[in-house]
Amino acid sequence: MELEIITLLSSELGGIDGFISQKPEGISLPAFVVECRQGRGESLYGNQGKPLGYDYELQVNILDSRYVAIRNKRELVIELLDGFTGLIGDLDVIDCRLSDTTLGMNLDKSYECVLFFTIKTK
Repeated sequence: MELEIITLLSSELGGIDGFISQKPEGISLPAFVVECRQGRGESLYGNQGKPLGYDYELQVNILDSRYVAIRNKRELVIELLDGFTGLIGDLDVIDCRLSDTTLGMNLDKSYECVLFFTIKTK
């Protein structure tokens, strides 16, 4: 799922580079990092014969050297993903919900925004 999210976000954020799990040393800003965890959405007993869906915990870290620019990127990602339903790659997303967000400055004076989403699939 990470690669599909990177492709989706990169096109919406003007082609900036996206990475999985951690940013490499010496990358140019702006950039973003995606990390995703997966779990089963329902118990085998509780699904009443329906197909099992999965829940994903998605974390998106956006990095930029300018405060106004990172705020704009944060708003674009929230607008795109919060409430999203449809296909991301081959996954049929039922609901994507913003869980939490933070924005701060790193020691190297770059800005970092962290967005947490919960995604439910069929």
